[in-house]
Amino acid sequence: MKSQTTVYNSFTGMSPGEKVQLVDFICTHTPNTNKEDVIEALDYALKEKPSFGGFILAIKKDHTFIASIVVNNTGMEGYKPSNFFVYVSIHDSYKNDEKVLKEIMCKALDMSNGDVALHIDPQSPIIKFYQKLGFTRRTLELRRDKKATKKAIA
Repeated sequence: MKSQTTVYNSFTGMSPGEKVQLVDFICTHTPNTNKEDVIEALDYALKEKPSFGGFILAIKKDHTFIASIVVNNTGMEGYKPSNFFVYVSIHDSYKNDEKVLKEIMCKALDMSNGDVALHIDPQSPIIKFYQKLGFTRRTLELRRDKKATKKAIA
């Protein structure tokens, strides 16, 4: 069966069943994710929480998600990009299929107004793929986890 690409946003919405399936898909096929963070990113993209919105791009094959990108608009330009690709998820069966990743990335980039950022492990071999699409290494993000910091200071 042929794959089907769907765009979800604040106008189209997403059914509760599809949302549950997408959350499960992202959590299963994207390292270092947790359900609450994924739901929050989806809610921001769909404007179910106060936000600048965004969109979710998904590819399904035989009614099963094989790829998705969750894009949150930041409301900023210049020093921060207008769009943040929060989750770029590819089904494990398609991880080595550069065609699927390129298809969804190119569509998401075309749909994004303004600059785009995404976070990736600095050791990831996929960095070269993103660089082919025009991404450049700009900064190293340091993050302070309040709970972990309290333990470290004590």
